[in-house]
Amino acid sequence: MFLISVDPTDMGLLIGKEGRTINSIRTLAKARAVKENIWVDVNVKETQV
Repeated sequence: MFLISVDPTDMGLLIGKEGRTINSIRTLAKARAVKENIWVDVNVKETQV
C-alpha cells in the first residue's frame, strides 16, 4: 500500500480536476503492480496542521 500524505492546501492539486490526477497515479501504480504480479493500493491522507 502507498500512502500519500498531503498538506490540506495541496489536496486539490493532488486530486486534480474531476479526480483525474489521483486516478492517473492509481492507474500507473496498478499497471506496474500487474507487471510485477503484486497487489497495490494508493491512499491519500491530509496531514495535520
